Parts: sequence; C-alpha cells; structure tokens
Amino acid sequence: MAVPGNSIANAGAEAARVSDAGSQDKYFSVVTVNHFHAKDVFLLSDYFIPRCTHYFLFTFGQSNEFGSSNSIQFSEYHRGKLVREKVIVRNQWAGGFFVRSIQLVFWFTLFALLVAPRRSWIMTPHPPVCLFQKALRILKQQKFVFIIADIFHYDSKDWSGAIFNKYIRYCARTIDHVFYMSLDIQKRHDVFADGERKPLVRKRWSLGIKRRFDDGGFAMKAQHMRDARTTTLGYVGVVRSCVGLESLIEYARLNENIRVDVVGEGCYAAELIKRCRDSGVDRRVIFHGYLATGELEALAAEWVCGTMLYDLDQTLYTRHTEPGKAKLYLSLGVPVLMTDVSYIVDEVRRHKAGIVLSGNDPVMVKGAVETLRRDYLDYANGVAAMAKEYDYQSKYDDDFAFMRQS
Repeated sequence: MAVPGNSIANAGAEAARVSDAGSQDKYFSVVTVNHFHAKDVFLLSDYFIPRCTHYFLFTFGQSNEFGSSNSIQFSEYHRGKLVREKVIVRNQWAGGFFVRSIQLVFWFTLFALLVAPRRSWIMTPHPPVCLFQKALRILKQQKFVFIIADIFHYDSKDWSGAIFNKYIRYCARTIDHVFYMSLDIQKRHDVFADGERKPLVRKRWSLGIKRRFDDGGFAMKAQHMRDARTTTLGYVGVVRSCVGLESLIEYARLNENIRVDVVGEGCYAAELIKRCRDSGVDRRVIFHGYLATGELEALAAEWVCGTMLYDLDQTLYTRHTEPGKAKLYLSLGVPVLMTDVSYIVDEVRRHKAGIVLSGNDPVMVKGAVETLRRDYLDYANGVAAMAKEYDYQSKYDDDFAFMRQS
C-alpha cells in the first residue's frame, strides 16, 4: 500500500500555481485528522494546503520516522508553506484500542484548544476525535465534518462493537456536517426520530482521485503489452483472504509468463509467501510490502491491470463500501480487473475502464487478461475518461463549498 507522504510534501509546490489562479485563501483554517498510513486517502491535504490561510494535518499511528513505534504529530501550513512540524507523542502506546483512543482524544483536544485557530473546520473519519465536538464548538467556534467511512460498516454482537456503533450514530446525529462513504452506511446511521435535530449537511460523499499518469504514452504501452513475453498484474491493499490473491497465485503457477506484484502488508502474507514458495512461483509473485507513492507509480507502469478479485460472498462488507481500490487503480492509469462486488462496476463497464468478472476462477482471470492485453488501448482510454470524472480538485470545489470564507 502506498505511503503517500510524497504527495503531501509536494502539495506546497502546487500552492503557487493555485495562488496564481486566484484560489488561495478560499478557506480560513482547516484541520484534517487521520491515521499516518491513510493521511492522504481522501487527498484532503493535497486539496487544502494551497487553498487555506491555515492548514493543519494531525496524524497518529505507526510512523516510518519512528520505526515500529506509534506517534501523534501535526504539521502546520500557512498559505501553502510548511511552517511547523511537531511530534506530540513518539513512544509506543500501551494498552489496546480503548487506551489508544483515550490518548488520541486527550492530545487532540489539547491541540484543538491550544493550537488550532478559532473557527477552524475539523475533518476526520475517526469517531473518538469527535468526543468533545460540542465543547469545542462553544469554546472556540470550531466545526466538525464527520466522514463515516468503510471501516465502521459492520454488525457486531460483541459489546464493544455495539457500543462503538451506537457512538457513531450519536456523532451522526449531533455533528452539523456528515459525509457518508456509501449509501448503505448512510441507511444504517441516517435514522432520526421525530422532532430530532438533523445535521445541516448530510450527504453521500465519494473519493476524488489525483491523476498520476500521462495518457500520451498509452499507445506505446499498448504495443508493449501485445509484444511483451511477460504480463504483470498488480494488487494494492491489505494482504488478506477473500481478495483473490490465491487465484492470482494459481494463475501464475499455470502460466510461466505471468508476474504478480502485491503491494501492501497483512497477517495473511506469510501464508501466501509460503504457498508461492511451495508452488515454485516465488520469483514471479512478489510481495513488496508498503511502497512510497513514487515507487508505486513506477511499478504500476508495467501492469496490464490492477486487481480486486474479491470472493462473491454476500456477507462481505466490501459490497457496500466506497470502492477506493478501483479508484486507486484509475489514478495510476491502469484498467481494473474486478469481481462484481461494488456499485462502481456499472461505471467501469460503461467507460470500458476494465473487466468485471462473475467469479475469480483462474480460467476466468486468464481470459480477461488476454482480452486486456489485446485491446489495452481501448481500456486505457476508458480509464482516462473515468478518471477525469473523479478529478479531486473540481469535485472538492463543489463538495466543500459550505466551508469557504464569506
């Protein structure tokens, strides 16, 4: 999975261009709060840094800078320029989820009171951060934008999961501005009793993407795909069961001209690596771990497609979530090879931005890959057309209009 620090570091370079276009200072002060490895999942930093008078990126979790330790830190930008970086906590947190959540709430609340300006907008997909949002609204006129994301779509009979789901519903009812990352999540949490206060902004929201490719090279790549002896497929995400990696390994075993790049980590990786070794494909199915954005882009330039070959399990929550993996492949300029597990499949078919399969059997994968190789230019042009519709800059200009300075 990409560690997107590069795009954030380079976002300041875009500030001058945005300023020349008269877009700087559209927003007064914005704070985004996210996990370190997901800090630009929504491209919020790329969008807000060159457009805000004050912008703060508040991150927590395992940081590359401190090896295996967890940290809480923030970066401050003023009119597009980085002016301060501060590590608040750099030592390994003790305890489990609830202990870490308490620490996060404590340090973020201090940050909001002592560092973030009055009338700041605070955007986060993490419910614990919103615990004292009513107090911060009174004391510092700070307003929250709560993004209810994929991770909270689950039914849990465990007492902790039940409490957490109730707390998310509480946030959805009490925060003025709520974004839902899928229609199904909205149905679960957007339920109000008669006479109950409703948020001012309550809408379905989807990820924008940043194009990381030049479609001028598609014709040359298409010729390369037809002539190349080796065909490379990619997967980016958590290495776990049910995402079709077993099928890709079997496909590689049956065809010595197939290579698979797996970008990401997970508890299932060790088992899959052993399976590759036992099958004799360990030199053609490569587990790269986490990669920086630039490294991922270079790797993806060789792919015939990005894969999301999820099992067709009716209970799989991926069927209802924001199709972020498909959009990541779009941003990299590669067609997507996927099973019918997401509502984005209709758009993929309409644009011819990839191939949708009814299962992840290796024989089905083989036929789809041969089609992608043969007609690569058609599919690549479909990717470019679909990526344009999700361009994050124009999309977010509309999405966040309510946050602008008057």
